[in-house]
Amino acid sequence: MKTIILLLFPFLLSGQTLKEKLHQYALSSPAFVISGVAGGLEETLNHHYGKFKKKFPNANDQFWNPQTSWKNKYKMKDGELVKVNGKYVPKFFLSTSALVFTTDAYHLSRTTKRFGTYGGFIINGITVKKQKWWWHVVDAVVYSAVWSASFHLTHDIYFN
Repeated sequence: MKTIILLLFPFLLSGQTLKEKLHQYALSSPAFVISGVAGGLEETLNHHYGKFKKKFPNANDQFWNPQTSWKNKYKMKDGELVKVNGKYVPKFFLSTSALVFTTDAYHLSRTTKRFGTYGGFIINGITVKKQKWWWHVVDAVVYSAVWSASFHLTHDIYFN
């Protein structure tokens, strides 16, 4: 009972109703779930590729395995990376910067993680009514918990 009172206490001090706050979280949280899952995939690919490969044995290593897929952003000739003046040559315009997410799963998952987080906060900003400053702290804690749970389910449970 004390926990319920403690959780509801902020609503007693603000103009927002519980229904409005839950609606805000319902709209924003899916973006944080996507971000957390992408983060779990990113870490699994980068540090535990064997666990990923066990779940997806037919996955194309050239795209999914960061040990080899990093080469996808550079030009190759006869199976070797092309160098000019000691530097690798990008495969296509912006393949090593703004469009790197198109070259391999590791960079795609990193980009998805970031855009999920940004998107969640943007949706939150659009849906939130005027609120006291400390609600932003509560929001950050809630979204952090949603992100962490999604990451944990992906990285530690699904791929373990």
